[in-house]
Order: sequence, then C-alpha cells, then structure tokens
Amino acid sequence: MRILAATNKDLKDEAEKGNFREDLYYRLNVIRIQMPPLRERVEDIPVLVQHFLEKNSQRLGKEKFEITPEAMRLLVSLPWEGNIRELENTIERAAILCNNCRIEAEDVQPDSSQLPSPQDWSYGVELEQFIPPGLPLADVLNGIEEKLVRQALEEADQVQARAAEKLGITKSLLQYKMKKFNLQRKKK
Repeated sequence: MRILAATNKDLKDEAEKGNFREDLYYRLNVIRIQMPPLRERVEDIPVLVQHFLEKNSQRLGKEKFEITPEAMRLLVSLPWEGNIRELENTIERAAILCNNCRIEAEDVQPDSSQLPSPQDWSYGVELEQFIPPGLPLADVLNGIEEKLVRQALEEADQVQARAAEKLGITKSLLQYKMKKFNLQRKKK
C-alpha cells in the first residue's frame, strides 16, 4: 500500500516546531513531490477545466458542457489562491448556474478580490508575440479598440446600448468610436 498525502505546510518545519509528529513525517516523506501553485502553471488550467466539466456533466446528469473563450480567458487570468480545489469549486458553481450547458464568463463568478486589476490584467502575456515590431503605439491601440468595439457589437447583436454596456462606456461614446472606425450600423 502507498499513501499519497498533500499539504500546503512545510512538514519538516512543522515537525521541528513540534506541530507535527516527527516519526510520521519520516514515514510519509519517502518520495517528495513539490508542486508549484496553480497560478504558476496556467497552462494546466484548460486541461483541469475540461476534466472538471466532464466530472460535473456526469454528476449533474447533463450533456457535455461547453465553455466560451471569454470564460476560459477569465479562468486563466485569476490567481487561484486556493489552487485546484478552488478551481474545481468555481467550475462546479458555473456548471450549476449556466444556461444550456454553455458556460459564459458571467457564470464563472470569481471572488471580486481575485479579479485582475486594470493595471495588471496583462501580467504574463507576451505582447511582443501579438504586436509587430516598430508599429506605432497609436496604431496598436486603435487596432485593439476597433476589434473590441466590433466584437461587442456582434455579441450584442448590433444593439448599441448593450454593446456600450459590455464595453463599460456610454452609448454616445460607442457611436463616436463606430464613426471613428467607420463601423456602420447593420440593417436588419
């Protein structure tokens, strides 16, 4: 029989302090596997999310869950102080709250203290891989802004008030940006 034990404490230090039995520490410490926190292995998050979606699909008796790219981007951007257990609970809650087995970003409902601040949302993103060298900053910002406006309009089915709300701007500012980027309102 093999025992696999996990802890977020340094057991050797705890044994030296007398908070953990030293003989038990040596029995458990045959092979030590050091796992970095989830926030340091963000590449594992999509795989774990898919696993937890399948697990919840079976447990809830629902068809296969689907997760939107926006929801996955949000999940990857969070610090996951509670590591995998926190991610698992978040996916379970999203699976319960979502409509039609499709998990949207709003279904993820992270703790607001976990949300990246406006200053560090791009932490860990290598912008150089997306932006050609030598491109002026104004062109980069305009390109990003135009893409976000187009995407918001598409997701809002061309309803300007909803697109503006999604972008966190006023409808008049959205209309100004539509004119700036020559985005005509589509006729239905």
